[in-house]
Amino acid sequence: MAPTIEDVKRLLADEGNPDLVRFAEALFERTDGSLLSAYDASSLGAMARHGLAFLADSGGEPRVKVFNPEEEGAWRSPHTVIMLTLTDRPFIVDSIQAELRRRGRPLFNQLHPIINVSRNVSGELLSVGDEGGSPEAFELFFVERIDNPEQRQALKASLEKILGDVVLATEDYRAMLQRSGAVEQYLEQLASTGVTGPLAVPR
Repeated sequence: MAPTIEDVKRLLADEGNPDLVRFAEALFERTDGSLLSAYDASSLGAMARHGLAFLADSGGEPRVKVFNPEEEGAWRSPHTVIMLTLTDRPFIVDSIQAELRRRGRPLFNQLHPIINVSRNVSGELLSVGDEGGSPEAFELFFVERIDNPEQRQALKASLEKILGDVVLATEDYRAMLQRSGAVEQYLEQLASTGVTGPLAVPR
């Protein structure tokens, strides 16, 4: 029988790290049964442990890793795993999927939770899952096995470039949303007062 998320959480709870339990819950809560049935609870726990360490080491900066898990003493997998993290923003998943299709790399499964993370000014991880934290994206993509290290490195480099483009394209995304919202409110206020002539641009 496939392990449940509760099985994984109980296993990790014995390590006395609440952040790890919360990270595992966020990582697996929206996955479908195909991933859970492909690994035992111990492997899923190792996946969460590895992922949290990667998130902590990133310092909140974009980071990509392409690896075969058992080569790093992590967990056993028939797939190559792409692990990445960066501050939450639009187009991350779509951009990675598009690059994998362009390179002819079949995608078998993926995990892409948004996790609230608290860090100090140096980027050191303080806690995971707090309501007051900032949203960071953590992604796992399980792709067709790549045994050639040079091919894994080439894929990593291409995905780093893709993420760099995503960051550049979305850096002002929230500011633009706020600005458009302010313009909308301004126009609604003018309309409510019966203004029919040319509208002044809000400043």
